[in-house]
Amino acid sequence: MRPVDTRDYRPDIDGLRALAVLGVVAYHAFPSSLSGGYVGVDVFFVISGFLITSIILRGVEAGRFSFVEFYGRRVRRIFPALLIVLAACFVAGWFILWTTEFKLLGKHILGAGGFVSNFVLWKESGYFDARSESKPLLHLWSLGIEEQFYLVWPLLVWSAYRLRRRVAPLVAVLLAASFALSLWWMKRDPAAAFFLPYPRFWELMAGCALAYAALHGRVNIAGRTAHVTSLAGLAMILGAMIALTPASTFPGWRAVPPVLGAVLVIAAGRQAAPNRVVLSRPGLVLLGLISYPLYLWHWPILTFLRLSMPDDPSTALRVGAVALSVALAWLTYRLLELPIHAANIRRVAPALCGAMACVALAAFAVRAAGGLPQRFPPLLASLEEYALFSDEVSNEWRRHRCMIERGENAFAAECVDSLPAGAPLAVLWGDSHGAALYPGLRAQAGTEYRLAQLTLSACPPMLDYEDERVAARVPQCVGLNRETLGRITALKPDVVFLAAWWQIYQPALLARTIDSLRAVGVRRVVVVGDVPVWKQNVRRSLGQLLRRRREIPLRVEERYFRLPRRSDARIAGIAREHGAEFVSLLDGLCDGSTCTAFTPAGMAYVDNDHLAPPASRLLAARLFAPYLGGESRATALR
Repeated sequence: MRPVDTRDYRPDIDGLRALAVLGVVAYHAFPSSLSGGYVGVDVFFVISGFLITSIILRGVEAGRFSFVEFYGRRVRRIFPALLIVLAACFVAGWFILWTTEFKLLGKHILGAGGFVSNFVLWKESGYFDARSESKPLLHLWSLGIEEQFYLVWPLLVWSAYRLRRRVAPLVAVLLAASFALSLWWMKRDPAAAFFLPYPRFWELMAGCALAYAALHGRVNIAGRTAHVTSLAGLAMILGAMIALTPASTFPGWRAVPPVLGAVLVIAAGRQAAPNRVVLSRPGLVLLGLISYPLYLWHWPILTFLRLSMPDDPSTALRVGAVALSVALAWLTYRLLELPIHAANIRRVAPALCGAMACVALAAFAVRAAGGLPQRFPPLLASLEEYALFSDEVSNEWRRHRCMIERGENAFAAECVDSLPAGAPLAVLWGDSHGAALYPGLRAQAGTEYRLAQLTLSACPPMLDYEDERVAARVPQCVGLNRETLGRITALKPDVVFLAAWWQIYQPALLARTIDSLRAVGVRRVVVVGDVPVWKQNVRRSLGQLLRRRREIPLRVEERYFRLPRRSDARIAGIAREHGAEFVSLLDGLCDGSTCTAFTPAGMAYVDNDHLAPPASRLLAARLFAPYLGGESRATALR
């Protein structure tokens, strides 16, 4: 078998592209079927690094590399499909998205047009970020990383040759430095390790290293060794797709198998049996040829499908969405990409850049206009009354004072009431869901009780709770919880409320926390259950109901919510077993057929899972009176 030739077309690489895009699409459409399919993006990075670097090296070594021609080809390759997808998302967003979502879409279109989506999404990432399922352009983070790499890599290679420096050490140093940075950032800020370009460049560099070695005849895998090499590479890729889950910390070292697997498959050459017999099959090759537009189309279609329905789409609808994505990808490839690819670069590239500028200008206008609320009847403005971290909500939750966040390590003095002097004390210990209960508890306590609010966002009120995701969001969680127990010991409260979004945590340490509270003299420990969670954006859902019913409903059918019955049962069992009491917010908000969606005083939720102050006050009057000196008007379960 001859050495890997970087000059000839290789159908097996298009087959590898098909495998990568199938993994990504399967994961997005049917997450439980291929829980690690997202590593297909990492395979794309390797393929891109190999193919593009092969072009750069051949041009530079022949002395005919042109930056104008290189970036013109990139524009001709990337812009056509991207433009039509961005335009389609704009139109769909006009009809489907709520004001804040449409404004966010405008921001994301701007990010996509400037190929900085990864930076935009990194800035948005966090506990209170909008759910990924509501961002039609979330997947363009990878395109941003790839294009940022190609802003600097051709210049580095060209400079190395001009200065008569060897490229191999440059590749090795950059690859090692980027991988080390990925491992380091995974411990400090996993979101940065995922979205920022520098800790992801090593994946493209792996393909670059292979391209350099292949171009200089250093990759010569023959015979049975080639077959085994390709099989080993495919096993690594498929193994990662099967073994990894959305909960796996990624990338870091877990990205090594799919990246190394892609390198091995490409290095094995086109004559390796798996590459020749499987990856070069016409069907896979065709899918590989349309993999780029398919990647662009599939996520917006799935996202808008989810956003247009109160329930999760059925399997049949998701299959239909995938089929539509494939059809649109083929049409984009056949009717748009192929004709433009045959066009003159110097004519088509400026036109495509101009079209991208027009799309970006429209997106800027939408963002500047606040998501164009004029699209909706004036009555819908009341749905913007309370929004997560609006000034009013932040003040009511006492954000950055008594609900502290990442980087904040101390509660303000005002977080523990000093008046009325001699009144019994109640302590609210929890995460942001606990903070959302504070307005109601404050109103219910009145002058009969003093109240202390000790809440830390994304940190459950459980001693020594260690979790990779929690540690990444709030590294001070464990230490601050220990300090909180010490503070409770000194305060000697009459009652402690433990409130959190229990569904997203492992509650194994709750029992120990309850026992510790009772051991330091707390007579009454009350564990507060979870709230019902809206399946879709609360404002868009209420807006759709308003347009159908001509009024904003105070209550809506339970099918609009995910009800935390299993989580509540588990938490209630732990509470009772260890001598604590349990209050069901589910019972306070739902009646078996409907749940509270709006209140006479305004919004019941500020987002999909945090109660708004009006609902907090309404709920406290129903549920917490027995614990704060009132009459028994609650559904407290012992």
